[in-house]
Amino acid sequence: MKPKMDTIAPMRTLRIYVDTSVIGGCLDTEFAVASNALLDMARQGRILLLLSDLLATELSRAPRNVQDVCQLEFQAHRPF
Repeated sequence: MKPKMDTIAPMRTLRIYVDTSVIGGCLDTEFAVASNALLDMARQGRILLLLSDLLATELSRAPRNVQDVCQLEFQAHRPF
């Protein structure tokens, strides 16, 4: 028996913790497709990126091109 559509609770937005390997992966040919797809999903509002203070510190020491990858995501998706 199928549940009625009006009784199904809406799903919460999937929250994903992101570390420096995901950000750096955007510029690495081996991981670029997956890493960029994850960031695109965040830009579209399909997922919420969880970013830590440690990640911010690590990125502040990273090369500029790595920092530039997702500067807007940090501002828009940092819930804590």
